[in-house]
Formats: sequence, structure tokens, C-alpha cells
Amino acid sequence: MSVVALPTYFSRVMHLMGGAVLFAAAVSPEMKEKMGAKGFAGLGMMILLSGLFNAHALQPKKMGAKAGTWRKMIYAGKISLFLVCTPLGDKAFGEHATTAKLASMALSVMIGSYARFYREAAVKEEEKNQ
Repeated sequence: MSVVALPTYFSRVMHLMGGAVLFAAAVSPEMKEKMGAKGFAGLGMMILLSGLFNAHALQPKKMGAKAGTWRKMIYAGKISLFLVCTPLGDKAFGEHATTAKLASMALSVMIGSYARFYREAAVKEEEKNQ
């Protein structure tokens, strides 16, 4: 018997690897050009969907009252990702788009990392209170 469910594991791997490629493409116009607009958008959708799957698989109900704050952090990270993966970021930031996309990716990584530790602490606290 596996310690981690395989669909959850593969979804997490896809999410992290996709994020790494997206991060590189967000700051390298040459890489984004090689991927093409559809490839870049498709990668963004894969990350978004795998992230939502991961968020559901984590069973936020185990966090009790803190689940709402955790969800808000996750959605904030997704909004940041949306700015990177769509032409909206290019249009909104013009000549500063590459810098803004790098900042958006960094923000998304920081929010995601913090959300993980927040979730783990909230689950421990909820288990202790029961």
C-alpha cells in the first residue's frame, strides 16, 4: 500500500514541473516564443487544474474554521498565475511585462509555499482541538 495516492502524487509533480517551465517562460520571451501562445496557455491551464485538484485532494475541511483563509490564499495565487499565463499581463504592464510576470510568479510561489505551511499548522491545531 502506498503512503501517497498516485493521482495526488502525479498531480503534484505535474504542478511543480509545469510551474518551473512557466516560470522560465515568463521571464524568457525566447522560450515563450518557442512554446507558442497555445502551449504557454495550455501549460498555464494544466497548472491551474492540477493546483485545483491538489487543493481538493488536501481536504480543506480538516482545517476547520481556517479553511476559508487558506482558500483565499490559493485563489490569490491563481489570480497571480492568470496574469502570467494570459495576454492580459502583457497588455496591462506594457514594456514592463517581463518584470511584472517575474514578480507575479514569485508572488505565486511565495503564496503557495505559505499556504502549505498554513494548512499543515491548521490541520494539526484542528486535530489537537478534537
